[in-house]
Amino acid sequence: MARLDLMKVHKSWEDWTALGLGAVLIVSPAFDPAQLTPLVLLNAIVVGFFILCLAMSELSLIERWEERAYLACGVWMMLSPFILGYFGSGTLWIWHMAIGATVALLALLELWQDRRASI
Repeated sequence: MARLDLMKVHKSWEDWTALGLGAVLIVSPAFDPAQLTPLVLLNAIVVGFFILCLAMSELSLIERWEERAYLACGVWMMLSPFILGYFGSGTLWIWHMAIGATVALLALLELWQDRRASI
């Protein structure tokens, strides 16, 4: 009987999930327009677009630097409400922290899966 090793092999669902998270991040400022400032909008669009590009690249070619960039984007999105000053008011900071945490967890999962691969 074949054993499913979902946690040990890099799967494309992770990259499709990241692609969706990047798209959600781009439109996330519309979820709470009261908190929308030009800097927050620019941050969401740039980081979301970067995550989209990384996910599309990861679907065609698996490289370790892409997971590290995912991790950096996720950590940045978790920290950006504090750094850009929109933490605690409205719901946009919750969206950004949740998306950032999910992207970072996906990146850590992919790094763990690829830890023994000769990439």
